Amino acid sequence: MSAIVLFAVMLVGLATCVVGDGEVVENDLLYNWRPNRLLKLGLPEVSFKEDFFEDSNGVEYVDDEEEEEDTKDFGPPLTPDDFEAGQKLPEKYFSPGEGQNPIQKSGHFEGDINNPRFIEGRNAIRDNNMKWPRGEIPYVVANMFDPQQRSIIARAMEEFHKQTCIRFVPRTHHQDYVFITRKVGCFSMIGRDGGQQLLSLGDDCVYVGIVVHEFMHAVGFWHEQSRADRDDYVSILWDNIQQGQTHNFAKYTDGRLHHLGESYDYDSIMHYGSYDFTRFRGRPTILPKRQGVFIGQRNGFSRTDVRKINKLYQCSTSTRDTCVDNDNQCRGWAELGECKKNPKWMSANCRRACNMCNRRLLDAFARNQTIST
Repeated sequence: MSAIVLFAVMLVGLATCVVGDGEVVENDLLYNWRPNRLLKLGLPEVSFKEDFFEDSNGVEYVDDEEEEEDTKDFGPPLTPDDFEAGQKLPEKYFSPGEGQNPIQKSGHFEGDINNPRFIEGRNAIRDNNMKWPRGEIPYVVANMFDPQQRSIIARAMEEFHKQTCIRFVPRTHHQDYVFITRKVGCFSMIGRDGGQQLLSLGDDCVYVGIVVHEFMHAVGFWHEQSRADRDDYVSILWDNIQQGQTHNFAKYTDGRLHHLGESYDYDSIMHYGSYDFTRFRGRPTILPKRQGVFIGQRNGFSRTDVRKINKLYQCSTSTRDTCVDNDNQCRGWAELGECKKNPKWMSANCRRACNMCNRRLLDAFARNQTIST
């Protein structure tokens, strides 16, 4: 048997191991080795057990085969006009009405997670290979979103840009990127999955808070109530949960948990609401044990959400260069005169391209004035 074939056989053998009374535990190594990655290394394709890619509902998740990229639905990147419009959004575009949660509609794992096989690392991913290098997330926006929806997506991105070191950049040559599109419901993959990964904003999903929630999945975070210590903070009312949906309320051991040293956060934008997946109208499925707190808000980051993101990506606010371009199209926009057309947004996001590193120039642009130098 050749060394290459022997290696492939050993890899499959490491996929599972039996412990205790016949309990099968997936080996973490397999989470980082998928068939298409073996092919990229020039190794023979390995046939994995079909049931490995199934969640508890029997839904099969299979890796995409290598194929020519389909770009017919690709739209243009977000522009300064989109970001400027996002700053002027009325409050009604920030979150759906009380009691409404479009995240449940997609039928995915936990409502909106599209790669459930990566279940280690809750509440945040542990595998550094699943983090986005330098905190930059290349994106493509589908051509099916109207100007209003594009401004909402831009505003959600801006929340990350303002409060974290995460940067959404238009995709150019990047192999790994997020394709923001419209499928059934709202869903995202967790962290960097490799190649094109879908982030769906279907009907009723295009609110700033919902988009921030899905982007936070893409950054690398799971739902807050998946934490191992959640029973100290909330009660799950199992009898009120829709049939076949109890797996969405699973919790995970400390060995699979990475809560980044932060306490349980009722206010997290990643927390379920009290009535998510309820089978009886008006009957809660999850209740906080602390009186007077609300769960399931979709207005924006909690303070803990921001700290977790900055810890996961080791953001350094004290040493960050403030004279930087947050978008790789800044230079092109500057050449088109956007520094004067949209001075407020450009001064915050394209300082270097607009030559706004000088404080006097920056103040003048902020007042929409011109000065001689």
